[in-house]
Amino acid sequence: MRYGLKEQIGSIVTPSGAASGVSGANLNLVIGDGNAAGNASGGSLNITPGSASGTGSGGSVNILPFNSTAGSTSALRFFGINSTNFVAFRAADTVTNTTWTLPTADGSPNQFLQTNGSGVLAWASVTAANVFATIAGNTGSAVVDATADTLTFTGSVGINTVASDAAGNDVLTISLTRTGINAKATPVAADQFLMFDSAASNGPVHVTATALLSSLNIVTAAANGVLVRTAANTYASRTLTASSTAAQQGIIIANGDGVSANPTIGLNVNGLTSGSVVAATTLPAFDGTNNVKVTPAQIVTARIVRATFVNAGLTAGSIAITHNLNVSNALIQVYDENNQLVQPDNITLTSNNVATVDLSSFGTITGTWSYVIFG
Repeated sequence: MRYGLKEQIGSIVTPSGAASGVSGANLNLVIGDGNAAGNASGGSLNITPGSASGTGSGGSVNILPFNSTAGSTSALRFFGINSTNFVAFRAADTVTNTTWTLPTADGSPNQFLQTNGSGVLAWASVTAANVFATIAGNTGSAVVDATADTLTFTGSVGINTVASDAAGNDVLTISLTRTGINAKATPVAADQFLMFDSAASNGPVHVTATALLSSLNIVTAAANGVLVRTAANTYASRTLTASSTAAQQGIIIANGDGVSANPTIGLNVNGLTSGSVVAATTLPAFDGTNNVKVTPAQIVTARIVRATFVNAGLTAGSIAITHNLNVSNALIQVYDENNQLVQPDNITLTSNNVATVDLSSFGTITGTWSYVIFG
C-alpha cells in the first residue's frame, strides 16, 4: 500500500549522469492510490509555494531551462494513456516577464481565447467587422464579413446575370439581353444589337443595322459618286470630272460618278492643242500657256540649240550666244570647220539664257564653225 506524501522540502537534488553519454537520473514522485477495497480517490500532487511575509511576494512554481544555449527552455508535458506521446508548453528563448490570468469558466462554442493586452485572458467571439473585404461600386459598397451575407449580382436593362452552383467551380455568367429594352426599330427584327439612345425616355434600345445606317444620314439614298467630308459630321457626294480648261487638259477620268465601276484616272492627248508636228505617238506637255500634245522628238529638239558662226562673229576672240533655254547649267560644245570638237579657252554662263565662249587662243578662225547647246 502506498501512502500520500505531504512534506516540507527545502531542496531535492538528483544525481546527474555519472559518465559521458549517460542520461541524468529522473525524480519520480508516485502519489498514493485509493484503497482497493472501497471507492476512494487517488492522491493528488499539490504544490504550494511559500507564503510571503511583510512586503515580500509569494513563491512561484518555476520550470527552469536545462541549459543556457538556444532552444534549452524546458517543456511542461502532458502524456497520453499510452505514456509515450505527449503535448507540451514551453517558453521562447527570450521572454519578458508576463503572467496570464485564465478565464473563470469555459466559453461558448466557436469562441477563442483573447488577451486584453494586460495579461488577462477571456473567451471572445469572432466579430462581423470587415473580416474579409469591402466590395465597392460606382453607386455604393458592400462589406463581405463573417455573417451569412450573400453577394448578389443584379442585371440592369440590357444586362442579364445567371449564377450556377456547380459541383466544382461556381459560375457567374453576364450577357446582353433585349428583355425590357425599348424597341427603336419598327418592326422589331431578329437581327438586332444593343445601343444607347441619349433621349432620357428611351435609354438603352435595340436597333437593326438598317435603322442605324438610316439614322446616321451620311448621304441621301439617291446620291452617287465619291464621298467627301464637307464639315464636321457632314458628308456629301462628289463626281470626279476632267477639266476642259486648255492649261489643265490632258487628264481623262472614267467612272467618276462611282456608279459603273471604280474611278480611273489617266493621261489623254485627245482634244489637246497640237504642237508643230502631230503624230500617233504623242505626249501631253505644257508650253507655258496651255497643255499641248507633242512627239518625243519635239521635246528633245526643243531643248537643243544649234548654230554656225565665222570669224566676223567674234569680238576680241569671243562669241556671245543667246540660247533662251532658261537653264543655269547648259552644256556647250564647239566644232571647227572640219566638224572636229575643240576645247574653248573658257565658257562663261552669264545668265540662264546667255553664254560667252572664249576662243582667243585659236587666233583668226577660218571657214565656218558651229556650236551645240543642250538645256
